[in-house]
Amino acid sequence: FLMLSIVLAMDQSSQVLDEFKPDVAIEESQAKNLIDFISAEEATNDPKMLGKNIQLKSEEIFGAILCLLFFLNFLYGSYRNRKIAKAWAIHCHSVFSGDFSYAGPGSEEMKVDHSFPLYKDSGNLYLYYASGRKGCNSLSMSLELKPRHNLFSYVLSMFGSNVRDMITLEVAMNENEMDSFVFAVVQKEELPSATEALKLKDLTSARFIKGLPQSLVCLSDHAEVSNAAFTESTKRTIAACENLIQLIYFTDKNVDDVPGHAKPPKKVLRFVFNFPESSEKAIAKLKPLMELTLLFVDIFSTFKLSSQAKALAEKRRNEIIRTKITKEHEENMKRMRELKNEKLKRQKEDIEKLSDEQRMKIEEKEKKRQQKKLMQTKVKRV
Repeated sequence: FLMLSIVLAMDQSSQVLDEFKPDVAIEESQAKNLIDFISAEEATNDPKMLGKNIQLKSEEIFGAILCLLFFLNFLYGSYRNRKIAKAWAIHCHSVFSGDFSYAGPGSEEMKVDHSFPLYKDSGNLYLYYASGRKGCNSLSMSLELKPRHNLFSYVLSMFGSNVRDMITLEVAMNENEMDSFVFAVVQKEELPSATEALKLKDLTSARFIKGLPQSLVCLSDHAEVSNAAFTESTKRTIAACENLIQLIYFTDKNVDDVPGHAKPPKKVLRFVFNFPESSEKAIAKLKPLMELTLLFVDIFSTFKLSSQAKALAEKRRNEIIRTKITKEHEENMKRMRELKNEKLKRQKEDIEKLSDEQRMKIEEKEKKRQQKKLMQTKVKRV
């Protein structure tokens, strides 16, 4: 009876404890929350913690402002570039749409919107394509504008090199119509870099052209080419737009890709013009240069060098090829000699590390090889 009473008493005490435990847990939780609140209040009143919180909030605000600035600049820069491209279309699209069977955004498969006949490749690059005209295969054009939509790149371009809005036209000529020659007109200050990039030094000579602005230089492989290029009409247009002309380059040795062609066409007329800096209305100044490209197409689709000029040009090119082959051969021989000397040097260093007995074996082996080689030479002579 005594044992039974003890067991019942223990059971009742455990039930009382279980009922009391949740209240204790609640009190502990409240105490912990109170301690955390007091700690937070103390941290808030601490000058060091207060300064750190202000710094973190300032960095967050600065980051948010910077993101907003990038976004707003992206919208404005894209709008400005599109406005410039549309101004080109307003003033110059009619020059090509009236002369080609197709003139529009990059491919004949695309529908042409004459209010904006350009293909937007990126925020600062617009493409244009035309085909179906007598005297040439196709015309490809790219408007490469300043990266106004990219704040970082635009700021760098302002403080870095003189980046300008540019337009590049590449006319793929018919192989059986255009003759073989090289011709270029470049800005005098860019002559060294253009000569090196286009490899004009060996192929061409500077030509004096009466009426050509002093800021421009004419190069060609024969005087007949430059004489044919500079008619009264072309000279008048070039003189009026001399500040907008960066490069005019005609070649029958093209190696660069041209849009719309699986392989690089050999005979190409390439034009690089700068946009006027003032406003969208000033883009009308580019129209005479667009007309100039078609005028050059008409001139050089029918122009033929005289037999004497063609022979001189061919002789000059053959000499350049022979010089190039000789130079490459000499460079290859020099490289082979250097490799052979390096190999002999390594072999000598390896032999010096060997023992006397190992050296003797190698010397005997080399001696036998030389004797065998000598015997073979004698047999051949006999």
